[in-house]
Amino acid sequence: AQNHVQRVGESPHGKGYEHKVRQVCLNQVWRDHGLPSLMKIDAEGVDIDVLQGANEVLEQEELEAVIIESW
Repeated sequence: AQNHVQRVGESPHGKGYEHKVRQVCLNQVWRDHGLPSLMKIDAEGVDIDVLQGANEVLEQEELEAVIIESW
């Protein structure tokens, strides 16, 4: 699924910003571009959603490492 996500917040310098990103399921990225050897996830609280969208990728034995930054 491709969606456009818009986030508004503050930069470290106190100025507001707006950032648009394209949201793509990691399973689709894998099908389009091949399997990565390393996957790093830093999704600011929605890590579970990212993992669910990467279930097919995570089942591949060739994936050497997954790093999840969570707090």
